[in-house]
This record gives sequence, structure tokens and C-alpha cells, in this order.
Amino acid sequence: MGMKACRAWVIGTRSLALAAACSLALPFIGVTATQAKSGDRWQSVDAAVREARRMDKAGMRPTSIDCKLGRGLLIVVRLEYVKSGLPKPFWQFDAGDAARIAKAENFARSVDMPRTQIKTFRNPSTGEKFYCAIWSREK
Repeated sequence: MGMKACRAWVIGTRSLALAAACSLALPFIGVTATQAKSGDRWQSVDAAVREARRMDKAGMRPTSIDCKLGRGLLIVVRLEYVKSGLPKPFWQFDAGDAARIAKAENFARSVDMPRTQIKTFRNPSTGEKFYCAIWSREK
């Protein structure tokens, strides 16, 4: 089984900078098993992590990600999943500022897991860029 960690980021009130809502040492990582689609909807990163854990148990992996600024200046994501055709896909997703994505990218490189998708959006008040991404490796 893969390692799992809750990581959510909220744009805080102090200069609308990112603040950690729940931070642990690693981004969410999933190890799944065996081709069908799930529904997709906008949700908080915390909710997306919970959904990803359920999808992981069902043998699903994310194939696309989108992100935007939601209510209360919370980053929200939308993931689409498919059944994996291989026995052990290994994947992670993350959302946040450039530094956070760089950390996730470094981890992904350390385990030879290429980035399969990245999306960018801006905070309209500050112009600051935020990202969401998926890294995936099937073995």
C-alpha cells in the first residue's frame, strides 16, 4: 500500500498568502489496482483526499485535475478517475503555490514518478499563481 497524508491549503487573510489547513510530511500518494470513469465535481483539497482514498481502494487513479479559487478563498479541485489497466499504479496529486508544487515535484522525481498534468490559476486580488498537478507511475 502507498503512504497517505492529508494536505490542504487555504488562502489566508494575511495578504491572501497560502496557509496550511492540514500539513504532514508528504503529499497524498496512492497505490491502486486495475478502465471506467467516476464523476467529477469541485471540492476542497481535504475532500479530494478523502475521495482519492476511496477511489484508490476501488482500483481507480486520477487522469485529470483542475483547480480554482472557491468560496472563502479556499483552493478547490476537480479530479477525474479511471480504472487502471495495470496491477500497481503509483500516483499523487497536490495543489498550492509554486513552493508547494516544487516540493511535490521533488518527491515525485525521487521515486521516478513523472508529472502527467499541471494546471495554473491566479488569485484575482493579488495576481499570485497557484497550481494543481498529478504525478503518476504504473509499475
